[in-house]
Amino acid sequence: MKTSAFISIFSAAIAFASAIPQASNVPKVVSAPIDGYEITPMKWTGQVDKRSENITLEGTLEEITVKAREINPYFGASSSVEKRGEGIDYLQGIDGYCGLDDGPYKCARVSCSWDSAIWLCNDNDTPLRAPCKDLGPFAAKIREDCMSSGWSEPMTQGQLFSDEGNRNAIVGKDSC
Repeated sequence: MKTSAFISIFSAAIAFASAIPQASNVPKVVSAPIDGYEITPMKWTGQVDKRSENITLEGTLEEITVKAREINPYFGASSSVEKRGEGIDYLQGIDGYCGLDDGPYKCARVSCSWDSAIWLCNDNDTPLRAPCKDLGPFAAKIREDCMSSGWSEPMTQGQLFSDEGNRNAIVGKDSC
């Protein structure tokens, strides 16, 4: 009798626990990489396959890839790059344009993996649009110039402005 009561309670507890949303399903609160800046969704504009018209999707590149693959399962970077979760390498495999609405003081999270984010910020009064592939070398330069030794592993935190003055990128720690 005690055994069957224990099994019933244990089964009920398992059923209840499985109904609780897992951490991966709960959106994380995202804060701007610079105080006083507004977070806006990044807008990607491009073709999901060579025969289609340009479309615009919003979100991080990882979220955009999921949406684009609903249209074309072969869209985007190779799976080996995705599995490594390397934001900079991931950017190199994305065609199209990454952009933001009118600024100033707006940032969009372009990519986030392994608690490391790449942000694109707009300090202009006009919309910002840049080839996504151009952001990879930008982020790599920040990684190269702004890496420091942490307690247990190297850390990178930095910001780089484009020569044209129309955009800047930030690389650093974030929750993702």
